[in-house]
Amino acid sequence: MIRKSLVKLLVFGVFSFVFGALMMMGTFSFTSKTSASSPDAAAAEQPAAAPAAAAATTTCTPIQVAIFSNRIHVKCAAPVGGISYFATPTSNATQADRYLSMLLEAQVAHRNLTVWYDPNTTSGTSFGCLASDCRPIDGLAFGN
Repeated sequence: MIRKSLVKLLVFGVFSFVFGALMMMGTFSFTSKTSASSPDAAAAEQPAAAPAAAAATTTCTPIQVAIFSNRIHVKCAAPVGGISYFATPTSNATQADRYLSMLLEAQVAHRNLTVWYDPNTTSGTSFGCLASDCRPIDGLAFGN
Protein backbone atom coordinates (compact mmCIF):
# COMPACT_ATOMS: atom_id res chain seq x y z
CA MET A 1 0.00 0.00 0.00
CA ILE A 2 2.76 2.43 0.93
CA ARG A 3 4.73 1.38 -2.15
CA LYS A 4 1.77 2.23 -4.42
CA SER A 5 1.45 5.62 -2.75
CA LEU A 6 5.14 6.34 -3.19
CA VAL A 7 5.00 5.29 -6.85
CA LYS A 8 1.98 7.55 -7.42
CA LEU A 9 3.79 10.44 -5.71
CA LEU A 10 6.92 9.85 -7.78
CA VAL A 11 4.94 9.67 -11.03
CA PHE A 12 3.06 12.84 -10.09
CA GLY A 13 6.33 14.60 -9.25
CA VAL A 14 7.91 13.62 -12.58
CA PHE A 15 4.76 14.67 -14.44
CA SER A 16 4.70 18.01 -12.61
CA PHE A 17 8.38 18.61 -13.36
CA VAL A 18 8.01 17.80 -17.08
CA PHE A 19 4.77 19.76 -17.40
CA GLY A 20 6.28 22.74 -15.56
CA ALA A 21 9.39 22.66 -17.76
CA LEU A 22 7.26 22.53 -20.92
CA MET A 23 5.13 25.41 -19.67
CA MET A 24 8.22 27.53 -18.95
CA MET A 25 9.57 26.80 -22.46
CA GLY A 26 6.23 27.86 -23.95
CA THR A 27 5.48 24.46 -25.48
CA PHE A 28 1.95 24.53 -24.09
CA SER A 29 -0.39 27.46 -23.85
CA PHE A 30 -3.90 27.66 -22.54
CA THR A 31 -6.40 29.93 -24.22
CA SER A 32 -9.81 30.91 -23.01
CA LYS A 33 -12.80 29.46 -24.83
CA THR A 34 -14.78 32.58 -23.93
CA SER A 35 -16.07 34.41 -26.98
CA ALA A 36 -14.74 37.94 -27.35
CA SER A 37 -18.31 39.15 -27.88
CA SER A 38 -19.61 37.64 -24.65
CA PRO A 39 -20.09 39.87 -21.58
CA ASP A 40 -17.72 37.65 -19.61
CA ALA A 41 -14.83 38.23 -22.04
CA ALA A 42 -13.82 41.57 -20.52
CA ALA A 43 -13.97 40.14 -17.01
CA ALA A 44 -11.87 37.13 -18.07
CA GLU A 45 -9.11 39.46 -19.26
CA GLN A 46 -8.87 41.27 -15.92
CA PRO A 47 -6.22 40.11 -13.44
CA ALA A 48 -7.54 37.94 -10.65
CA ALA A 49 -8.36 39.69 -7.40
CA ALA A 50 -6.99 38.51 -4.09
CA PRO A 51 -9.16 35.98 -2.25
CA ALA A 52 -11.86 37.72 -0.20
CA ALA A 53 -10.80 36.23 3.14
CA ALA A 54 -7.10 37.01 2.71
CA ALA A 55 -5.78 39.74 4.96
CA ALA A 56 -2.12 39.50 3.92
CA THR A 57 0.23 38.27 1.24
CA THR A 58 3.79 37.07 1.43
CA THR A 59 6.43 35.86 -0.96
CA CYS A 60 7.44 32.30 -0.19
CA THR A 61 10.53 30.50 -1.42
CA PRO A 62 9.42 26.88 -0.97
CA ILE A 63 12.00 24.63 0.67
CA GLN A 64 9.66 21.76 1.54
CA VAL A 65 6.33 20.46 0.27
CA ALA A 66 4.76 17.76 2.43
CA ILE A 67 1.66 15.61 2.05
CA PHE A 68 -0.17 14.16 5.03
CA SER A 69 -3.51 12.39 5.32
CA ASN A 70 -5.21 15.57 6.53
CA ARG A 71 -3.21 18.38 4.88
CA ILE A 72 -0.68 19.54 2.31
CA HIS A 73 1.79 22.16 3.44
CA VAL A 74 4.67 24.21 2.16
CA LYS A 75 7.56 25.43 4.29
CA CYS A 76 9.00 28.77 3.26
CA ALA A 77 12.68 29.66 3.51
CA ALA A 78 12.02 32.85 5.48
CA PRO A 79 9.35 33.00 8.18
CA VAL A 80 6.95 35.96 8.16
CA GLY A 81 5.90 37.02 11.64
CA GLY A 82 6.93 33.58 12.92
CA ILE A 83 4.90 31.79 10.22
CA SER A 84 6.98 29.30 8.19
CA TYR A 85 4.26 26.94 6.98
CA PHE A 86 1.17 27.45 4.85
CA ALA A 87 -1.29 24.59 4.49
CA THR A 88 -4.56 23.42 2.98
CA PRO A 89 -6.77 20.53 4.09
CA THR A 90 -7.04 17.41 1.94
CA SER A 91 -10.78 17.24 2.64
CA ASN A 92 -11.37 19.30 -0.52
CA ALA A 93 -9.55 17.07 -3.00
CA THR A 94 -9.90 19.42 -5.97
CA GLN A 95 -8.39 22.35 -4.10
CA ALA A 96 -5.67 20.16 -2.57
CA ASP A 97 -4.72 18.84 -6.02
CA ARG A 98 -4.49 22.36 -7.45
CA TYR A 99 -2.38 23.62 -4.58
CA LEU A 100 -0.14 20.54 -4.60
CA SER A 101 0.54 20.95 -8.31
CA MET A 102 1.42 24.61 -7.89
CA LEU A 103 3.56 24.03 -4.80
CA LEU A 104 5.56 21.24 -6.44
CA GLU A 105 6.06 23.19 -9.66
CA ALA A 106 7.35 26.20 -7.72
CA GLN A 107 9.73 24.09 -5.65
CA VAL A 108 11.08 22.10 -8.60
CA ALA A 109 11.52 25.23 -10.72
CA HIS A 110 13.14 27.14 -7.81
CA ARG A 111 10.52 29.89 -8.17
CA ASN A 112 8.75 32.00 -5.57
CA LEU A 113 5.10 31.75 -4.63
CA THR A 114 2.79 34.53 -3.55
CA VAL A 115 0.64 33.26 -0.69
CA TRP A 116 -2.59 34.92 0.42
CA TYR A 117 -3.45 34.15 4.03
CA ASP A 118 -5.02 35.55 7.17
CA PRO A 119 -2.30 36.01 9.80
CA ASN A 120 -4.90 36.21 12.57
CA THR A 121 -6.66 32.89 11.99
CA THR A 122 -5.71 29.64 13.64
CA SER A 123 -8.51 27.67 11.95
CA GLY A 124 -5.88 25.40 10.39
CA THR A 125 -5.49 23.56 13.68
CA SER A 126 -8.53 21.53 12.62
CA PHE A 127 -6.40 19.86 9.92
CA GLY A 128 -3.00 19.78 11.62
CA CYS A 129 -1.65 23.26 10.91
CA LEU A 130 -0.03 24.42 14.17
CA ALA A 131 -1.28 27.73 15.56
CA SER A 132 2.30 28.78 16.39
CA ASP A 133 3.87 28.63 12.91
CA CYS A 134 1.28 27.70 10.26
CA ARG A 135 -1.64 29.42 8.51
CA PRO A 136 -4.25 28.15 6.02
CA ILE A 137 -3.70 29.13 2.39
CA ASP A 138 -6.40 31.44 1.01
CA GLY A 139 -4.79 31.69 -2.42
CA LEU A 140 -1.57 31.06 -4.37
CA ALA A 141 0.19 32.64 -7.31
CA PHE A 142 3.22 31.25 -9.09
CA GLY A 143 5.28 33.34 -11.46
CA ASN A 144 7.96 35.96 -11.66
